[in-house]
Amino acid sequence: MKIHFILISLLSFLLICCATVEMPSGGPIDKTPPKLITVTPRDSSIHFSYDKIIFIFDEFIKPVTKNKVNINPYLSLDKYEIATQGKKVIITFDDTLSSNTTYTITFNEAIIDITEGNILKRLTYSFSTGDFIDTCTLSGKAILSESDLPMSKGVVILNDRADFNWDSPPLYLDYCLDGIFLFTNLPTDSFYLYTLEDLNNNLMYEINKEHVGFYENIINLSRDNNYSVIEVLNFIEFPKNKRIISNPRYNLNNTLIIFNQPLNSPLVTIIPDTLNILSYWNENKDTLSIFYPITSWDTTKITIKDFGLDTTINILTSLKGTQKTSKDTVLKLSLISYDSQLLPSDSCIIKGSLPFKWINTDSIILIKNEKDTMPLSLNENYALYHTIIDKLPNGEYELIIKNNAAYSIAGTTNKEEKIRFSKLSTREVSMLEIKFSNALKWDGIIKLNGKYFKRSYLVLIGTSEFIINELLPDNYELMIVKDDNNNGKYDTGNFEKRILPERVYRFPKKVEIIKNWDQSIIWDL
Repeated sequence: MKIHFILISLLSFLLICCATVEMPSGGPIDKTPPKLITVTPRDSSIHFSYDKIIFIFDEFIKPVTKNKVNINPYLSLDKYEIATQGKKVIITFDDTLSSNTTYTITFNEAIIDITEGNILKRLTYSFSTGDFIDTCTLSGKAILSESDLPMSKGVVILNDRADFNWDSPPLYLDYCLDGIFLFTNLPTDSFYLYTLEDLNNNLMYEINKEHVGFYENIINLSRDNNYSVIEVLNFIEFPKNKRIISNPRYNLNNTLIIFNQPLNSPLVTIIPDTLNILSYWNENKDTLSIFYPITSWDTTKITIKDFGLDTTINILTSLKGTQKTSKDTVLKLSLISYDSQLLPSDSCIIKGSLPFKWINTDSIILIKNEKDTMPLSLNENYALYHTIIDKLPNGEYELIIKNNAAYSIAGTTNKEEKIRFSKLSTREVSMLEIKFSNALKWDGIIKLNGKYFKRSYLVLIGTSEFIINELLPDNYELMIVKDDNNNGKYDTGNFEKRILPERVYRFPKKVEIIKNWDQSIIWDL
């Protein structure tokens, strides 16, 4: 019995020791971020001569990382240390603080409680090594120029150089959150302002990958001249030189030529020039698709000329070196439509996965309302797109494309397709009337983006009303580009040359279009 009692006692002890300690269940979830209780030395201290600052919060917090803390005037990360001890955050300085200078420490989403992960969005602390605290402020918004949306995250830099480049350290630095940035306790001085998306958190600008921006005017700060909510346009900059970045052979009969940026008005020359080698640009004009039959010669020469570009590339069009190339060259045919709907003014257009021609005109049939056969116009030349009928009455249709109706440049034929679609009447679409609060003082480009429907429209200077017809029911994004150079497209900026991008204005909310219900909006630009 004594041994039995000892074993039970030992097991009980082990169970207690091995038990997992859990927080009490029940009660409301804590959604409150940590609060600062005390800080030593106190905020806004002058004649600062300490080597450390101790922040104490009301709850335990996760370790603070340096990349979410900035000290202005800018101190590089090797000039101070940050330690987290329970509820304390301790910043320790090397002997690097300048005399008669106001410093500001900003925690950007750096203070996070250890239990629920609640984040303190922003905390600032200032001190001066001199007799007073500087009081100038500067705030603003970092905007993505092509969409007129806030840049979700990035850095904002103040510098005294108009020719600043990203190899130089900043004078002042802040992080923008949801496009908003704020500098406080700045001295009376003059600055240039720059912004960077900084996806890699390295303060190094990567052209054509990260948004970059600048404020075009010098900023003169004084106690009587604080700047509030300045707007900085951020843009994706194209590389200095246009060039081909890759030319993958997509399959045996299709090679893509991909450029590092969109081209303007490219001219393509193909040697040897045959009717069966065809080229098509994508909508953005940064990718050229070359379609070809298997040739008896190894390579075909492609020359592309554009403003600032004159390049030639030889692509393989034979079977040479195609062991790992996709052999999928089956001809697939589809109808160009908006979710199986054609607008009242649309033609009936068939797209191929490869350029093709019709070889059996009796094998393609278009039936209206399950009874009427429509006459078709079938082209017997190779093309990627074929219009089979221009004007089509409204109604319900079935397009039957039988086996072997079409023949591709790869020597393949199609399998049977049955495509049902609707040709909408004017009563099934709607009209949008845009009234500008003031007549436009510049030429513009209206961009309308929906789930299936995306269109651009040119509008001229002096326009006070603009009508868009034949809209499908949907919620649409609406933007207008200020087309400064009248080239009919949005143009980005150039950081080195200090050229701003064209301004894009977004309508404040999505525009809801209802079936057979005309809509009118007022746009205050």
